[in-house]
Formats: sequence, C-alpha cells, structure tokens
Amino acid sequence: MSTRTSNVQEALAAWIVGFDRSQVPARVREAVVTALVNSVGTGIGGLTVDTAQNAVQYAHSNAAPGPASVIVDGARLAPGMAAFANGVILNALGQEETHAATATHPAETTVPIVLAMAEELGSSGQEVVDALLIGMQVTMGLGAMELMPTIRYEICQAPSVLGTVGAAAGAARLLGLDEPTTTHTLGLAAMFSAGLSESIVKGTGEYHYLKGFVGVHAHTAVQLAAAGAEAATSAFEGPGGFFRMFFGVDPDRLKAFDVAADVVKQASTWSILDLVYKPYPANWFNMPFIDAAKHLREHEGVAADDIVSIDLAVNEFARRSGGLDGPPFTYRCNALASTQFGVATMLATGRVTLRETVERNDPEVLRLCGATTAVASAGMGNGRLVVRTGSGVHEVDLDDEPRDYRLGRREITEQFERIVGEVLGPERATHLLGLLEGIDDLDDIGSITQAWVGA
Repeated sequence: MSTRTSNVQEALAAWIVGFDRSQVPARVREAVVTALVNSVGTGIGGLTVDTAQNAVQYAHSNAAPGPASVIVDGARLAPGMAAFANGVILNALGQEETHAATATHPAETTVPIVLAMAEELGSSGQEVVDALLIGMQVTMGLGAMELMPTIRYEICQAPSVLGTVGAAAGAARLLGLDEPTTTHTLGLAAMFSAGLSESIVKGTGEYHYLKGFVGVHAHTAVQLAAAGAEAATSAFEGPGGFFRMFFGVDPDRLKAFDVAADVVKQASTWSILDLVYKPYPANWFNMPFIDAAKHLREHEGVAADDIVSIDLAVNEFARRSGGLDGPPFTYRCNALASTQFGVATMLATGRVTLRETVERNDPEVLRLCGATTAVASAGMGNGRLVVRTGSGVHEVDLDDEPRDYRLGRREITEQFERIVGEVLGPERATHLLGLLEGIDDLDDIGSITQAWVGA
C-alpha cells in the first residue's frame, strides 16, 4: 500500500499555485497557442449549427449584462453565461482538438471560462496561457490516472466531467487563489461535474450543451470557493467520490493506491504535446478513414459511380461510439460518429465539411452507405478500408504508416484562415489570427475578444 502525502485536490492545488512559467519548455507554450487557435477558429466555423444557436439564444434570454463577450455574436454577459455560450459554440462544428489517451477535449473545455474571466480581470496574455496550460494539463492528468478504465463512453461523457475540474483549475490560477481556496475550488468542481454519455450513443447531440455547463460549473466552483465555501477532502478518491462515481474505479483499489501522487505526476507531464487535431468535422476516430477515402479518390482514381461495395473494420472504441452506425442519420451527431458516413461522403463528394454534415441525405452518399459492410475489429488500432469497384479492389490498412494527427501550427493556421475567413472575411481572420499567435505579448487579452466579434 502506498503512503499518502495528501489528497488529490490538495496535491493539485499545490502544483497549480506553485506553477512557474519559466520552467515550461517553449514548445509546450507553443502547443497551448496552437490549441487556442484551433478552438477559436473551429468555434467561429460552427456558429450556425443549431446547438450553438440554441446556446446563444439561451444566454441572451437568461444572462445579466457583464464584461465577457460571446464569440461573433458580441453580446457582453456575465462570465459564467458567456462561457456557457462559447463552450457550446466551440464544440458545435465537431473539429475540436482531442487527447486520444484520455478521450478528452481539454482546450475546448478550458478556453471558454479562461477567456471570459480574463476579459473581466483584464488579464495579460501570459496569464491566460498559464491558465489554459494548467487547465488542460489537469484535465488530461485526471483522465490518465493509472486506475482509470480505457473506454468510458458507457460510463460518462468524459470530456465534460474531466474538463469541469480542469476548467476550474485554470480559473483558480487566473484569479490567483491560494492553496486552501484552490483546494476547495477543485473539490467543488468535482462535485459539480456532470455528463451522461447516452446522447453520444443515440446521436441526439445534447452533450454539446454539457460543454457549456463546464464553464458555468467551473465559474460557480471558483466563485464559491473564493467566498469561503468548502469541499470534502476526499472528493476525488473517496468511496462516493469522483473516480468511483464517474469512472467506476473500485473503492478498494482507490484506497490502496496513491491517487494524488499519480494525478500530479500525470498533470505535470506535458500531455498537451500529444493532442491530435481534426481536418474534418467528425469524431476523431474517423479521421484516418476519411483520409484513406480521399487517397483512393484522388490518387487511385476511385470514382463513386464505379463502387460496388465498401468494407470497413473499425476499432473497439469506434464500435462503442457509433462508428458502425448507418442510415438514417436522423441527427447531425449520428453522421459525425458514423465511419461509413465519413467514408461515403468523401468518396461521393471529395470533401467532408459542415455543409455535408448538415445536408446529410445526399442520394449518392446514402447509396454508398447502403453498399457498406461495417464490422468491429479486435483491439484499439485504426482498422481497414476495402473498396471494390468494377475494375478492381482497393484496400487500405490504416495501421500501415498511419498519419500523425498531431498537426503543426502551419496546418492549424491554414484551417483557421479558411474557416474564419468565410465568417469574418479574410482580413479580419488574419488580424484575429495574429492576435492569437502573439498572445504572450499582450498586456490585456481584450483585443482578442474584440476582434472575434462579428460585423
């Protein structure tokens, strides 16, 4: 049995308060900025999605005026409500960054509340980058705890549950809270975390709203703690605590393991360098399949009208997350999860963008889905795509020389300029991008949130 030195929230609070930016490698801070650029860019690109519009309407109807702005819409609201709207907006398009090992989206759950509170506080760019890094690392550190199950979709909506604590950690750092108050902030955030996974399985999409509530709950936790509210010291590792209730970790194993030490070790490992990014609006496990279909279309001359059949083998994670689903794609989220939809759409149209996922009943796409057989393969690899045409068989083993989706800054900025340029125009997109990329040099990040407001 390990000898405990503290509980999870005490250990994390000490790490958060003692964080020293001078000890952070330059490439790690660069990774924070890359994640921020992707979050803001794909958020602006997804503003027209129904869940984003619903969130904005809700925020307008229920929020008091305040210092924090809603992306593009420009409404200035109290920080918690602005974070709610922006949290949903950032998730709506479906091209958020992903930490595959923990199945979280640590940037999109941290960015909304940190930027909203930074507007209120007049925080500098360096302070914002510190808070974003801390929030993201705490999210991933909790998710990487040694006793955690590999697959969590049947248990909870992990990005929202883990992200609530990470977002609160970033907010506590931004406010400059001391260790005892940060400790209670984290415990309260663990209590307020929420996220059923059933909507992901069904494709109904209400999990998008959970991303908004991440910011609300993080803001509530940090404000209550600052006002003197306290949280149970065993909020994470206790028999009725975070790891037991949300992730089904056996209480005897929790009792026998130094959870606090392991979480801090994981949080202080720069997992941000392992983030993967999405070239397409789809679940992250579908990226290799869509790219494989693109290769067949562009480099092997596979034409949609010549396709006889398609065989897919997806991994176990994809199987449990909707990868095997076929028509009808009643909801947009059904299409985002479906591997065969992504493959068929790329083969039929040569692209997978917001438009294709909204207008998801293209007859040729549906014909190709009808010609598709999808099965689950053993293990957690990528899988296989086989396309039979009138002239031959085209096969791609996605585990052979897989693409590295830890995309670099250049690829993310090109995607940003394309997506944001369609909404704000090329000149304003370039201006906003410059502010984001130079965030470390800003005395007040208000110029960023002013630049993202629409005309």
